[in-house]
Amino acid sequence: MKSIDKFKYKRLQWYVRNGQPDKAVVLLEELAASYPYRGDFLAMLAKLEWDAGDLEGAERRFAKAVRFSPNSERISIGFFHLLLRLGREGEAFDEARRFLSRNCSDEYMRVLSAIKKPEA
Repeated sequence: MKSIDKFKYKRLQWYVRNGQPDKAVVLLEELAASYPYRGDFLAMLAKLEWDAGDLEGAERRFAKAVRFSPNSERISIGFFHLLLRLGREGEAFDEARRFLSRNCSDEYMRVLSAIKKPEA
């Protein structure tokens, strides 16, 4: 990142930690525009949209973030949880399988083992 972008990123973190999501969104949109293929900025926007109750917007951002950063455990797990929240369990587990077919992940294994399967 350019030094000005590092400054924006530090400000972004401060806004998120201090409960100023509107200001965080403005900076994230600037960073996402400057680095359109960075899934992490898109995933951060998705999380802020989720927190604001815009689950459909969050889904669109997470889906794009996964395309740009297919090996990001954090992004994949976030998308997985959002899909579960939307009641789309099949798609959530498809995402988990997609990620785990390419990567090892202790964190994903913890998440999956914590989910109780319904009794038949």
